[in-house]
Amino acid sequence: MKSPLVLLVNPWIYDFAAYDLWAKPLGLLYVAAWLRARGYRVQLWDAMAGYHPAMKKPVPARRNFGTGKYYRKRVAAPASLSSIQRPYFQYGLPPELLKLDLESMRQDPPELVLVTSLMTYWYPGVREALQIVRQVFPQVPVVVGGNYATLCPDHARAHTEADVVVEGPAEHHLPDILERLLGTSSFRGEMERDLWNGVYPAFDLLPPPSYLCVMTSRGCPYRCKYCASGLLFPSFIERTPDDVFAEIQWGFARFGVRDVAFYDDALLIHAERRLIPLLEKIIASGFPLRLHTPNGIHIGVVTPELARWMKEGGFVTLRLGYESADSDWHARMGGKTENGDLEKAVGFLKDAGFSAAQLGVYLLIGVPGQKPGQVEAGLETVMRLSVFPYLAEYSPIPGTELWEEACRAARFDITTEPLFHNNTLLACAGDEFTETRIHRIKMMQAEARRLASAGRR
Repeated sequence: MKSPLVLLVNPWIYDFAAYDLWAKPLGLLYVAAWLRARGYRVQLWDAMAGYHPAMKKPVPARRNFGTGKYYRKRVAAPASLSSIQRPYFQYGLPPELLKLDLESMRQDPPELVLVTSLMTYWYPGVREALQIVRQVFPQVPVVVGGNYATLCPDHARAHTEADVVVEGPAEHHLPDILERLLGTSSFRGEMERDLWNGVYPAFDLLPPPSYLCVMTSRGCPYRCKYCASGLLFPSFIERTPDDVFAEIQWGFARFGVRDVAFYDDALLIHAERRLIPLLEKIIASGFPLRLHTPNGIHIGVVTPELARWMKEGGFVTLRLGYESADSDWHARMGGKTENGDLEKAVGFLKDAGFSAAQLGVYLLIGVPGQKPGQVEAGLETVMRLSVFPYLAEYSPIPGTELWEEACRAARFDITTEPLFHNNTLLACAGDEFTETRIHRIKMMQAEARRLASAGRR
């Protein structure tokens, strides 16, 4: 007798812009690995994987450190976004390929379908994927989880055809879902333990990866008012350096990739017991790895010693979470960063041997109550330090401490339509953020990058 077959789906997305910056459905890959370890048969359909035998277009080229573009097709924007004068695209594999692949499974259909979701404003792709599953397998139960399902559960229930909407980490719910929908043993209490003890994400279900994604911890001890980390992962859980290194060693041996992106929200917290011992193991192994921090690191905990370990351990892309040059703003948002933290961190990192090209600084733009001058002051600070600025457009996130203020400031109805959470819209920026002022800010960013490229201090 065959074991139950579970199909996992990562849908395509609709947006004004999208880029594969070390982006993989890591949560879904962990769930796939756990299911497989427990005897379930597993298939993964990933619209963002970049390969399908039926695609006539060439696979989008990989660029720096394994990153690259997605397949894309220009489409009409939804009516609610039709006033935005920018092209709108469907990114990833086209929907008809999901239907084609589901049709090929009729002789051995899945007994359960799990669909993940990421940005709240990407829900149209989630909804379409569920509709296609329903067309082909109307009797198969479908579960949707992930960020959109967690942050907008009522909207997900009303606008998808999911049998179950999962709020929060999968390990808190999936064992009971398996028992209820499939009648299989729930392994209650074992999933969370296994996910952090020798069960590694199922990258083998994807086309050969050009990079690995790793977490040394999940969640964040800080509670910044604009951030959803505490909602998505209420607990801050740390893995042992031995377990993380074993995962990297497994991935390096299995796939031969050099690039590793850390998905941590708090990678440097407790570095003396987590990151530094991990880097010691990586250095001793001799693996020619290139390490990256796309989520940003806490600049207030960078020390000369930690900077030296990070340089010797193989970090080549560092993104620093600065957000604003305004100390009052930081105090209002949670107090994660203080005056002088960026200057000290950049100095320590450059002294350790990091170049300007390796150091990028995130600056938030469009936060409720923010003034354009605050963004410009941040850019001036970054320019003075000769590092690369990255403007991070604020996206209003339901449930965060800043949500009510965002609702009052928003130019759109963000309470009922997640499409208006799209960061491209700068939905909560004040009236002073005119097109002319935003253009000026982007020109300042370009000039700061030019000076950093030229190596000027």
